[in-house]
Amino acid sequence: MQLLLFTLLVLLFCPSSCVLDVFWASYSPSDGILRVQTSLDVLSLGKPRSSLKTMCYLVDDEPPACGEFDVMVKSEDGGVVKTWISLQTKDGRKGGGPRYVTGILLDKEEGLVATSQVKRVKGKGMVGVTLVLTLTKSDLDRSNVLFRTLGKFLGDGVERFLVVAPDEQVEDIKDRVGGSLGGLGVDVVGEGGLFQNYSQDWDKYALQMSIKLLVSKIVETDFYVTLDADIVVVGGVKGGDFVRGGKGNWVMEERRVHPDWWVGSGALTGLPVDVNDDTLMGDEKMGIGVTPAVMSTAGAMMAVGRIKAVAGAGGGDWEDDWIGSFGRLWWSEYTTYKLALDAYGVWDTLHERFDDVQVTCWNVWWEGDLPWKAEEVFKQQKVCEEEREGERDSKRCLFSVVQSTSGVRWEEIEKQMVDLGVL
Repeated sequence: MQLLLFTLLVLLFCPSSCVLDVFWASYSPSDGILRVQTSLDVLSLGKPRSSLKTMCYLVDDEPPACGEFDVMVKSEDGGVVKTWISLQTKDGRKGGGPRYVTGILLDKEEGLVATSQVKRVKGKGMVGVTLVLTLTKSDLDRSNVLFRTLGKFLGDGVERFLVVAPDEQVEDIKDRVGGSLGGLGVDVVGEGGLFQNYSQDWDKYALQMSIKLLVSKIVETDFYVTLDADIVVVGGVKGGDFVRGGKGNWVMEERRVHPDWWVGSGALTGLPVDVNDDTLMGDEKMGIGVTPAVMSTAGAMMAVGRIKAVAGAGGGDWEDDWIGSFGRLWWSEYTTYKLALDAYGVWDTLHERFDDVQVTCWNVWWEGDLPWKAEEVFKQQKVCEEEREGERDSKRCLFSVVQSTSGVRWEEIEKQMVDLGVL
């Protein structure tokens, strides 16, 4: 696979669907070949044909597969150029071949000209969302509130609850939380299976962040929601709160809140971030929040593919180069995800802010934010519900983050909710 390193120099001239379209894709398991047909409407492109140079395809979590644009051209009809290409994909894929493919067109300056929609190679996928929780035995007691409140407020459209744990702890964790939660299947899987060269020597925090991207390999829905053990569910959780019309909800945050994360992710992905650009760093639409977060399965794969292309460029162990860099580089899973999807021009294809849903509220990040009071939280939730019934604009809130580093006592939070009749 050719290494692709480019910056976003050229904006799309119209929605990508009217310019570049992956309209057919088929995988042959016998030879590991993915055959793709793409159309390009040159008349709607807004750029001369002579300025075009490279056509790339993003296939799951592989580095971009690129080739000279003119070499791929097979026919032209009424200003629409159609290309056919066969891509060799890696063997041993679970589920019988690649799941997603996206086309990207670059000009001679390696600026992004157009991006296609994300095309599913196989079927429509499972409808709804998957909840993903990274969990260790030491987290079990404080995760009790998460599991109890999720069982209380779980709604339609959540298809699966996936718990990812250290391999040696899977059975113990399965005994505590595996099985079913409010009718939702809870599957506990070992984290080692997500890696090619798993190492327990990696920083534990970096390992958990990487899992939130790599879990895209085994998620069967097109979107998933990441969770941590220090989350309280405070409102009805439905699939439609996270995904609508093929786009995932997201939380905006200015980049200057965590500038080191953006610089580190920029180095990790080969997409430098200028922290002195006040316009960029202060635009919350250019940033992204933290857990809980709605992730596109295809988008997470693209981010991993981007990391592979850069970290693996020297021919070494790309996973170790990536995860082992933490401490030297301060990156996060979400800043890496956002940078990659922005660079590939697919962010607006995969994400949209929902005005009527607030993903988190009444959060406790530091000791000074305490105490967390269940009575106030659910009183305000009731007020918001009454406002919505009266057709007034009022956002529904889904989660409250209560960081364990604040020194919170989780048994007190659970007792508050029991005394209030919530649990």
